[in-house]
Amino acid sequence: MKEKPLSHSATLFDAVQAIEFSPRRMTVVVDPDNLLLGTLTDGDVRRHLLAGGSLNDFVISAMNKSPIIATEGLTKSKIEDIMRLNNVIALPIVDNNYSYLDLVHLIDLVEDFASEEIVDGTFSFAVIMAGGEGNRLRPLTADTPKPMIKVGDFPIIEHQIRNLSSLGIKQIFISINYLGEVIENYFGNGDRFGVTIEYLREEYKRGTAGPLALVPQIPSAPILVINGDIFTASDFNALFSYHKSANSQITIGAVDYRIEIPFGVLTMDGENVSEILEKPSQRYICSAGIYAISPQVMDMIPKTGEYNMTDLIGSCLSKGMPVGAFPIYEYWTDIGTAEDLEKARHRFLKAEVTTENY
Repeated sequence: MKEKPLSHSATLFDAVQAIEFSPRRMTVVVDPDNLLLGTLTDGDVRRHLLAGGSLNDFVISAMNKSPIIATEGLTKSKIEDIMRLNNVIALPIVDNNYSYLDLVHLIDLVEDFASEEIVDGTFSFAVIMAGGEGNRLRPLTADTPKPMIKVGDFPIIEHQIRNLSSLGIKQIFISINYLGEVIENYFGNGDRFGVTIEYLREEYKRGTAGPLALVPQIPSAPILVINGDIFTASDFNALFSYHKSANSQITIGAVDYRIEIPFGVLTMDGENVSEILEKPSQRYICSAGIYAISPQVMDMIPKTGEYNMTDLIGSCLSKGMPVGAFPIYEYWTDIGTAEDLEKARHRFLKAEVTTENY
């Protein structure tokens, strides 16, 4: 079935929806005469957001204006050769006038696609950090660990595990400390959730990265690390692809946070005012408590003591190891306070856990 292209006047919000519903994970942009203008992938959108863009921007601001293409009449074998030569798994087909005809994925060309090593795959396993005390949520956390507080019918951490399972991430480690037996008794070995769960039991507080030293196996591919109080609709497989394509050692899930200043802000030149800005806003790219970590980084984590993600990221940066950021435009919140919890519950009940951060 031919996929409908986007108009050059469409927004990136429109593109996100098209990409999410496309099995080819790409969308095509055309002009009013159906001439190909470019293509957009999830990574293109997120890189645009990282550079300060918005989902309200037009697609032409973020699209790839020189995509790899194939012309009509080529055999499947020739199109497959073009894809492999250029390391792409989807491309548009155009006629001799550059009019868009179709979008083709390797899945359309290779009969035994599932056995071909042409997809990125996914994380070796996930680690959920669930050992914190949740002091800001007391008295809710007096007898219940924060990740076990419910949003809708399920605990926060169960939402995470169900999401991981649906994405094909079947091996999960859960780091536990405070009231860890509550989590362990509830999830057991993970069978009823379609995953395998093992527990990293912290005998003392190990920080936000230290528990990774307790993982009993060396990963063969990047791993996913999530804080246990995160409630999000983010696509972790998109994070995996983004991390791999950027060749980063750590990729940090990032959210856009803006502070609105309700006053006119003065720029001073000595005793004199040189400029006044009316109610400006400050933009910060903040860590979302979600990380993709390459296997090489695991050896950098000390076997004992408290060690945080900020320490690990700082160590990578000091060694010149690339650290990337993955903008999260899907719904995201960390549930640190009672107010955060009520907002998440309200959004969930109204089925509004969708794209919103940019």
